[in-house]
Amino acid sequence: MFLTVNIGSSSLRLGWHDGEAGSATTAPFDGKGGATVLSRHIGQFIEAQGNATPTAVCHRIVHAGAAYGESCFIDDKVVAAIKANSPLAPLHNPLALELIEACRALFGAAVPQVAVFDSAFSHNMPDYAALYAIPARLGIRRLGFHGIAHHLMWQAAVKRNPQARRVISLQLGSGASACAVRDGRAVDTSMGFTPLEGLMMNSRCGDIDPGVLLYLQQEKGLSVSEIEDLLNRRSGLHGVSGGNTSLKDLLLLDDDQSKLAVDMYCYRIRKYVGAYVAALGGLDAIVIGGGIGEHLPEIRRRCFDGLAFLGVEMDDCRNASCDGSGGVISAPQSNVTVEVVVLDENRFMADEAARLFAQPAR
Repeated sequence: MFLTVNIGSSSLRLGWHDGEAGSATTAPFDGKGGATVLSRHIGQFIEAQGNATPTAVCHRIVHAGAAYGESCFIDDKVVAAIKANSPLAPLHNPLALELIEACRALFGAAVPQVAVFDSAFSHNMPDYAALYAIPARLGIRRLGFHGIAHHLMWQAAVKRNPQARRVISLQLGSGASACAVRDGRAVDTSMGFTPLEGLMMNSRCGDIDPGVLLYLQQEKGLSVSEIEDLLNRRSGLHGVSGGNTSLKDLLLLDDDQSKLAVDMYCYRIRKYVGAYVAALGGLDAIVIGGGIGEHLPEIRRRCFDGLAFLGVEMDDCRNASCDGSGGVISAPQSNVTVEVVVLDENRFMADEAARLFAQPAR
């Protein structure tokens, strides 16, 4: 029996997995209240399971540095690595540490805890994609994130079409990322050394000229902490629209800034799709996941408009009817299959925990 704990940018998702059966809940969480609120959510969920003690608690961890490329049991060394990398994932790692501590307080040290790293799927990207054009002695490389989601989307593409060798997966939620996958291996991904790089997100900036950061510090007098807050919490849709992070709302608004925010969001996704077709040498499938990807047909339509020259042809009826459910949204004659997938990250995490327990020596 595994308890899965999945903290996102705006929610806490908990799962209880007992063989094939299981239950799950999602609680909104804005980062306030810390360990107290997190512990209360977990305690209420466990109470609903009859106060059973889990065999292990499995956490989604954004990353603990380049040394951790596979799921593992959490010990003091892993905790230290998560903490050391918290400045690189400030929206997630500190909360993950609080969740680990909350679960230790609830269940005791005898219940093992497992880390499933979101950077694992892109851990073995080729160096030409993973490295930055800065001195190698600095030891900085692109790690990539949303790996659980991208792994599941690649599996979905291959399940639908075993001949799909070149896949682009798009995780579109509060955070957003793209991944180019060839023959099951991530060859490039939009998030980098931190989750800031890449696509425009709810409150994160995505790609930005690093010279802007120097300008903000040297000419505008912003401190490092102010710049970190700006890029992680007050940019993206929030920054462009003037405070709104809901694409559903922005689509209904008629002011110029709201329209611009939507246009920028969709354009950047479309640009990455084009780049990744080049990286892959062609394209067989696009798979879309995440809350925005699942629930906003109009955003999907805008992202793929004009891509018929790449073999991507959308079916308006299929797309419009796919709201909160999975399914193919491309036209029957499309050379590239476009599919929406409802992801079960918690099931994947539980399977990873079971795999670790099945290994001969722990």
